[in-house]
Amino acid sequence: ARRLAALAAASVRRLFEIDDHEACRLLVDFHAAVGVEAAVAGLEGCDNRWRHEYLKALFARDEVVGHQYHMQMVELFAEYEPQSLLDFLRRSERYSLEDALEVCRRRGLLEEEAYLLGRAGQVNDALKVLLEKLGNIGLAVEFAAQYHDPKLWEFLVAFALERPHLLVPLLG
Repeated sequence: ARRLAALAAASVRRLFEIDDHEACRLLVDFHAAVGVEAAVAGLEGCDNRWRHEYLKALFARDEVVGHQYHMQMVELFAEYEPQSLLDFLRRSERYSLEDALEVCRRRGLLEEEAYLLGRAGQVNDALKVLLEKLGNIGLAVEFAAQYHDPKLWEFLVAFALERPHLLVPLLG
């Protein structure tokens, strides 16, 4: 079994070249035999989407296995599947907030940026991102509702009073 695992680890790239979906499934199913480190190392220099799909599938199976790659996953989600990044950020805490925030800022992922700012305790800045950059008062209301801070609500109300057109979606 060890020899087979070593052979599979050495052949990760070739497995993905033959059938990336099946290779991904096999490596996730047998991650105990073919270590995560070996699989990720085998994907170095390959299409980053393969690494993204592998790590995403591994995370879906077990959120702890491969935790050392969660920051890489932030970058890969931002690049290949930004619509799923926020869910990943909410489900994992095994990444650097500062580094993840930088990735989101660099890619203009505003809702994700606001979420990370909130996690970092910078709730005023998070609310400003939702209102001033994203212009989404609905998300800002949801965000403010999570905190028991009257100053957030004061800022939100003042912002809305200056821009009443933003309230239209809430009234519909």
